[in-house]
Amino acid sequence: MRRLAGGLVLATLASTLPHSVRAQVRASERAEVKQTVDGTTITVNYARPRLRGRAQVFGTQVPWGEIWTPGANDATTLAVSKDVTIDGHAVAKGKYSVWIVMAPGDWVMVLDRDTTLFHMNGPKERPGQVRFTVRKETVPATEVLTWSFPDVRASRARLVMQWATTAVPLDIAVTPTQSLVVAPAVGRRVEGRYDLQFKPPPPPSDTSHAAEPPMPTRMEFTVRQDGDRLRARMDPPLWPGAEELVLVRKSDELFLLAEADDDGLKELWDWAALEFAFTDGRATGFEVRLPNDEAIASGKRMP
Repeated sequence: MRRLAGGLVLATLASTLPHSVRAQVRASERAEVKQTVDGTTITVNYARPRLRGRAQVFGTQVPWGEIWTPGANDATTLAVSKDVTIDGHAVAKGKYSVWIVMAPGDWVMVLDRDTTLFHMNGPKERPGQVRFTVRKETVPATEVLTWSFPDVRASRARLVMQWATTAVPLDIAVTPTQSLVVAPAVGRRVEGRYDLQFKPPPPPSDTSHAAEPPMPTRMEFTVRQDGDRLRARMDPPLWPGAEELVLVRKSDELFLLAEADDDGLKELWDWAALEFAFTDGRATGFEVRLPNDEAIASGKRMP
């Protein structure tokens, strides 16, 4: 109660100060970190307390048994523009205040719909909250509390809260907008080897720089069904690392190329589409088209 009363007194005093005074440097400056993953935007807004010479804060400055916002002052907030999962737990689109139930053992993450709370006035357990146990990691000491996205992939990202020598990683998965699944009946129509030829590129307008190695303009393009994925291989590849690709189906005739691994989509080549032509239900060839519908290459089925 004394802490809560003190916080209210300080907040009241701050509200009476002139704006020029209130706008000075704060002990815990506010920050925001934002990441978009396949069309889903994840935003964390928080204040950044510092260690200020303390060797440790958890269990002392942040006592066991408290529900603590991982930040300072106003509650830290997490906003997601679409439904996601965090460590496998469903989190609906919206904005939440973020809390951790502190304990010597497991910590429990709490996402609450009330985003107006102060850090000394955490929510009690109630319907509508998202609660789950989080894992902790020991890391090199960080002076300032930090939220970051150290790992971002095509349909997932890792969000990490780190302060002192403790980090809490959160794995966030979004709903992919592109499916890598291609039915075998669809794949059989386009499987095969193709002689792919690109139009020669125009000469460079700037010759003051060293010329880059030219990309190949003719290659063998092989399409094969592999389980529920339709894979493609260029020989030689357009550039190193582009040897093995997947075809992403947009319609029965239209496909995009993408890089993928066992975790899913890595990068979608949305700058060009493959438009197949068919005779008696079997592809005879395709054209590579830019978004403006310009054809920049064509592939003919090989015997």
